Amino acid sequence: RFSDLTGTDYSEGAIELARNLAARDGFTTISFLVDDVLETKLDRKFKVITDKGTLDAIGLHPDGRAKRVMYWESISNLVEPGGLVVSTFLCKLSETLILHLSVELKLMLVSSGHNIM
Repeated sequence: RFSDLTGTDYSEGAIELARNLAARDGFTTISFLVDDVLETKLDRKFKVITDKGTLDAIGLHPDGRAKRVMYWESISNLVEPGGLVVSTFLCKLSETLILHLSVELKLMLVSSGHNIM
């Protein structure tokens, strides 16, 4: 069971909505803050990181490849060694892009000193 939870989003509106929903449902110990994972201000590491939709948004950006590199660099700096990253994306990605994502993630994690399976 996790007790030290932090929710982030680059959208102030999304954070406010999350705060309100969490309070409504009795989740009063979750910390919420506005933060852009591509330029994160967080200075700690997490055992588990879950992300939904960031890769979808990045995939639509004209500099998608460079933004993906920034994403993996940031994520690899935020996850504890031996930690878990779960990134969910909904867009239909070609097999080539999925392969690039896999290789990019492995390179970022290895260069950050993480062990990978």
